[in-house]
Amino acid sequence: MIFAICECGLSTEPHQAAAYTLQGFEVSGRKVMKFHMRNATASKAALSLAMVSAMFASPAIAQDADSAEAEDPNIIIVTAQRSSQNIQDVPVSLTAVTADTLADRNINSASEIFLAAPTVQISGFNNNVSVRGIGTLAITPTVESSVGFAVDDVNVGRTALALGAFDDVERVEVLNGPQGLLFGKNSSAGLLNIVTRRPELGEFGGFASAELNLRDTTPDDGFGVVLRGTVNAPLGDKAALRINTRYTHQDGIVEDIGTGLSDNKKEDWGIRGKLLVEPSDNLEIYVIGEYAETNGTFLDSYRLADPAGRVVDQITAAGITAGPENLFIAQNARTFRETQISSIQGTIAYTLPNDWQIINVAAYKNLKINSNLDSDRTTGAYLDNNQIDSDFSQFSNELRLSIPDSNRVHGQLGLYYYQADETDDRLLGGFQNLPAPVRPGFPFCINPPVVSPGPPPNCNVSNDFFIGRDTSTDFTVKSYAAFGQLNFDVTDALTLIAGARVTRDKIDITSVQQQQFNYFVPIADPGTFVEEASNTNFSYKLGAQYDVNDDIMFYGYYATGYKGPAFNDVFVSTVPNQVAPETAETFELGFKSSFADNAVIFNLSAFLTKYDDYQAQSFNVNFNTFLLQNAGSLESKGIEAQLTLRPVEGLTISANASLLDSVYTEFLGAECYPAQPGCGPNNTFDASGQPLPASANFTSTIQGIYEFPVSDALDGFVSANWYHRSSLNFDVSNNPTTAIPTADYIGASIGVESEAVRVSLFCRNCFNQVRPTGVTIWAGDAAQRGVSSTFQNWDLNSVRNWGASVRVKF
Repeated sequence: MIFAICECGLSTEPHQAAAYTLQGFEVSGRKVMKFHMRNATASKAALSLAMVSAMFASPAIAQDADSAEAEDPNIIIVTAQRSSQNIQDVPVSLTAVTADTLADRNINSASEIFLAAPTVQISGFNNNVSVRGIGTLAITPTVESSVGFAVDDVNVGRTALALGAFDDVERVEVLNGPQGLLFGKNSSAGLLNIVTRRPELGEFGGFASAELNLRDTTPDDGFGVVLRGTVNAPLGDKAALRINTRYTHQDGIVEDIGTGLSDNKKEDWGIRGKLLVEPSDNLEIYVIGEYAETNGTFLDSYRLADPAGRVVDQITAAGITAGPENLFIAQNARTFRETQISSIQGTIAYTLPNDWQIINVAAYKNLKINSNLDSDRTTGAYLDNNQIDSDFSQFSNELRLSIPDSNRVHGQLGLYYYQADETDDRLLGGFQNLPAPVRPGFPFCINPPVVSPGPPPNCNVSNDFFIGRDTSTDFTVKSYAAFGQLNFDVTDALTLIAGARVTRDKIDITSVQQQQFNYFVPIADPGTFVEEASNTNFSYKLGAQYDVNDDIMFYGYYATGYKGPAFNDVFVSTVPNQVAPETAETFELGFKSSFADNAVIFNLSAFLTKYDDYQAQSFNVNFNTFLLQNAGSLESKGIEAQLTLRPVEGLTISANASLLDSVYTEFLGAECYPAQPGCGPNNTFDASGQPLPASANFTSTIQGIYEFPVSDALDGFVSANWYHRSSLNFDVSNNPTTAIPTADYIGASIGVESEAVRVSLFCRNCFNQVRPTGVTIWAGDAAQRGVSSTFQNWDLNSVRNWGASVRVKF
């Protein structure tokens, strides 16, 4: 094999699609080459974009002199798992989506990464993420995601801190299976690691890009624009500053034909500054600061309005026919979402005389969300207030010792501290479409003109809503951990792998319920609830890697994973509020192979993961709310395959597939869906043998790119891709009304590129296969009529998108 190290993780070929398996450790005992790749598309807000454009006359900065791109375009290397690695020489299943792939597929945010990484599913209103069929389909803020996120070496406690618009992204890595031995925060199912480009010392340059997209099959012919820009400026010989800015606007998929008060769009802007200082050869200081805002949200639409339900009359009166391709909604209350993100982080890395490295990463991040949802999604005054005002902050510090692969024993050791604090104020309230004239009178007594004691019809209380609840929650999580993974090179061919982690979690929660408003029908217990939970966990990994020769490698490992305890955010006196920790154990076997100077790459892995006390959420009809609970156990097993072919010069074909079987092996007491056959008297059933929600049996993606010279200074390219996913169900109880069929998205692009300019035309979901990202039952019809009316969530890829993009480097 030929090996190299890339500091940017991009493909060596322009526009090359990449979905590679990578993991682990320093390249040992082999020739290593270092190169820089073509800059990824970066981002900048419209105001700053104009400033960048004025600089286009500046001379272009040449690529780093040690670039290996000209030496061998088939060399593919990345950095992952905190060390430099060759893709084909790391013993774990992992998909890397490079900046070129993001540009070729016009993927503009982490919520779209599933199009290039088949082991990932992103679904629902809250962008719930699952890997290998395992995720956390929950809307409560008091539970961690089973899939973790890291951005520039910092694990984030809320997915909203990572799922915004991409901004100068170098690559996205999807690590499959339990994590925690090499990254600070543990996760039980997987990790999405987002890496942005670092400042470049001694170079002035940058780039600006613009994308325009249209959705001609939506009711109002939706429109979108994505503007990005980056400036890299040297500050002397030993420091550099890199500024990223972005602005995006996307019209909604669904049209609101009601009052039109909703913010039916997504608008995002942000700025990030990165300062790199290398005062000496063995010391590096890296500081990143960021601020971003996102406004608006995509509206939902009704997929099914049960004839026996309450919302069907409102939907019909508005002229809407519920169905799988319904893109209309009629609401009377405002739906909006406002998000603010701010963060600061600093990394200090010191290299010892023996090349061991000490790294400390400290970070503070803050997330504020203010939103309201018209929960009934109709013009009726059923449940118009679903307000959230939350303030989440986290501090983390990670201290690591990196032992280079020049030693026979090499790897990482670390200490980690994480604290998250959240204040969460929520109001759920409505009038159940009760006519306004009768609300003030007895027995409802909603804002009566006079409150007076005495028997009916006097009102001795003044209610604010017919039904509802209010909660004010303070939530604190503290996590301490010691972790590490070491590799022992027994021979040139055999490496043994061992790692371990000790985690101590402590959670405190105070919830004040039903103290702000009065309700004719309260749906939470009043009072102040104070609880705490703590747990200590030991997880570990044992494995081995065997290189048959320079082209074929086999590996295998056994590992355990862990996710800490949690609480329901609505306290119910008759239901346990604390949820036990979630644990996992994984077996994985695989091999990786490459032939003909990497013209053919084929990787295959098989895995079996077993979970105990899996944290699942389902709708509880008796309490008219979603409750978190522990499923007894579940099992996820499957096969993952990756193939890259370069049959002729200029042509690259990449394919990636996942075959998956994820089921509950034991889940007594699962909540029934409305009118479920065979449901027990306490509205529960045995879900053992049921498939997991948002878990597709088969997912695949294939992309072909052909590049050809147009002139001495200009190259042309043609690209096509196909994403396939089998049917999904989004409910723990496998409710037939929350299922969606197979999805097949075809994408394509065509364009030209020079050293300074790239122009392309593209389409996503070219044949307009209309598919939602999630389906949820409407709680009102479920609780009051015992039927499953459902609404569906949408994203940009749910319908056809076509447009043009341009990128200019300077």
